[in-house]
Amino acid sequence: MEKMLSIALSVAMVIAVAIVVAPSSRAHASAQQAAQSYTPQKAGNALKSRSRSVKKRRVARRTGGGCQTLSGSTLEQKASAYGQPIHNAARQHGVSQDLIKAVITIESCFKSKARGTSGEKGLMQLMPGTARRFNVNDGYNAWQNINGGARYLGVLLAHYDGNTRRAIAAYNAGEGNVRKTGGIPNPAYVGKVMQAYGKFSGTQDQAATFKKQVVRPLQVEPASSSKVLPWADLHTVKAASPAAAGHYTVRAGDTVYQVMRVTGVAVPELIRLNQLPAPHGIKVGQVLRLR
Repeated sequence: MEKMLSIALSVAMVIAVAIVVAPSSRAHASAQQAAQSYTPQKAGNALKSRSRSVKKRRVARRTGGGCQTLSGSTLEQKASAYGQPIHNAARQHGVSQDLIKAVITIESCFKSKARGTSGEKGLMQLMPGTARRFNVNDGYNAWQNINGGARYLGVLLAHYDGNTRRAIAAYNAGEGNVRKTGGIPNPAYVGKVMQAYGKFSGTQDQAATFKKQVVRPLQVEPASSSKVLPWADLHTVKAASPAAAGHYTVRAGDTVYQVMRVTGVAVPELIRLNQLPAPHGIKVGQVLRLR
């Protein structure tokens, strides 16, 4: 009996030692394998990867970072979630879809629940006063927010005679802080919006950055011009010398800005001659006075 007990005790001790030693052996083997696989080339690659990551962060800080630095395809993908309200607001208020998308890019990066430190809400970060001005009851509702923001952009474009950069500056800084001539107070903000606008509209060479402190008023060119204007996503309406006739008949897709481009009559003059109430919408078949 004592012999059997001694044998059982010996077996138990062997098992215990095996349990203790086995993990240690496996850990040692793993460590040895890792050490063998570690080479100077791998170390160099890891260092280069970290260096590239640091450089990207530095570039992002230097260029302002932000949503506008994303690729055009990524931005389009983000915007696609709000395609219908953007399309509707653009047509209703005569503002380029690409411009609306660009402002949303900088204001919220397409986050419908975004909230600013001063009470700004939603995709286009409408201030409480702006929301009340354009009858936006729910700033987090994408349809209401985009409609209110696009309507405000339309008003600003009319106020600044179609000058997109000044309208963008006023959207951010307020109409009272942006004059029709001279410098603007927020060129960095305008540059970011124009960078995003360039990616949406495919005109990055013309609108990638905005570094000048002074903005020249927009020069109206004939309809045949190849220059891309902010409302370039709206079709060009062909008219036979409407200015000479003294009137213009509105066609499908027209806005006051499109009429200005075709006729050469400035937006404020069109509004005054035809007594167009804000937000200055026009209807198909409507006959506009040009003088």
